[in-house]
Amino acid sequence: MIVKLLQHFGFWVAVAFVGGGGTFMAIVGHEQYRESQFESSGTVAAGSVLSKRIETDYDEGRRYDTPMIAFRFKPANGSPVTGESKIRPGLYETLKAGDQIDVLYLPDDPETNRLVSAQPMSGSGAAVIMGLGGLFVLLGLLLLRAVVRQTAKESV
Repeated sequence: MIVKLLQHFGFWVAVAFVGGGGTFMAIVGHEQYRESQFESSGTVAAGSVLSKRIETDYDEGRRYDTPMIAFRFKPANGSPVTGESKIRPGLYETLKAGDQIDVLYLPDDPETNRLVSAQPMSGSGAAVIMGLGGLFVLLGLLLLRAVVRQTAKESV
């Protein structure tokens, strides 16, 4: 029965739904957790822009440019930390190497940081993505249940 199950197309679709939905939920959940850490214990430090660049990605023949900056800041109790962040295109145009920026970091882990001006995902946006991820997981589990039942009937 296991071999028949693994050969069933519906099984792999179910695995993709559960895996994909679960992955979306995990990523968004982690981002929301990190943002709550910034809100509860984040500390702001003055930093400076080291460099800027455009990160280019291609998806289905379409080009996507993401403005990025590298920066350095010194936490209250520690050595300088270097970070990199996506930024809004308008801000990218105005910044240059050496400009001062504000960086939000976690005092217990300064490597976890972001620009103060970075826009975190809204709570409603996170809720929508988490809900869609949950829906995909549920549909995948229902499909998996149906495939297992059908395969069991065929094996009898």
